[in-house]
Amino acid sequence: MEEVTCFIMDNLLGRDFMSIDRIYDLKGSTKGRTAKLTDLEEEGKVSTGMKVLKDLNFINFNERLDVLEE
Repeated sequence: MEEVTCFIMDNLLGRDFMSIDRIYDLKGSTKGRTAKLTDLEEEGKVSTGMKVLKDLNFINFNERLDVLEE
């Protein structure tokens, strides 16, 4: 039988997941990396909720990541 390596990540958000505005699955590539949005979601008039957005959505929304040095 072939050896398989698995990574399991614990949910770090706890109960705070209800306050999430957007969720992104970022891979660092733009090829085919967009999720389809409604016109209202695209304009920011309606939340994307728990829909998983991708790299191009992140760029189009002019989002940024603030990462602490530690």
